[in-house]
Amino acid sequence: MTAFGFSPDSKFFLVATGKKVKIFETPSVTHKVYSPMILYKKYANLHSEDITGVTWTTDSRFFLTWGDDLTMKLMSLHKLEGFLPLTFGGHKKPIIKAFFSEENDRLFSISQNGTILIWKWTDEKSEGVQRNLEFA
Repeated sequence: MTAFGFSPDSKFFLVATGKKVKIFETPSVTHKVYSPMILYKKYANLHSEDITGVTWTTDSRFFLTWGDDLTMKLMSLHKLEGFLPLTFGGHKKPIIKAFFSEENDRLFSISQNGTILIWKWTDEKSEGVQRNLEFA
């Protein structure tokens, strides 16, 4: 396992092993079932190198992974019409931490050399889908 994280609403957890990601529904502590580990989604080759970290938006709708390839990937937990996964690049050294603002309108990433990149969501619409981020 190279990264792990629970969603803020505690309904899901993400496990990264190498370049692969699996998202499971969190087992219930009150309702016993024969097979408590229910796979919700999986991704292969999300990054070109090993995934080293994961974080979630505060509303648990999106998750972000980062890896040794110096990129971050923003993915939707649930299928959203018109949503396209986003890739963020710009760090020169390995990313050690990334997180979202309380309102989920900014993304902060910190690399080993102390560089902090701030990504800001804009309200511009492209063909009816909000998906523009700009470097702040």
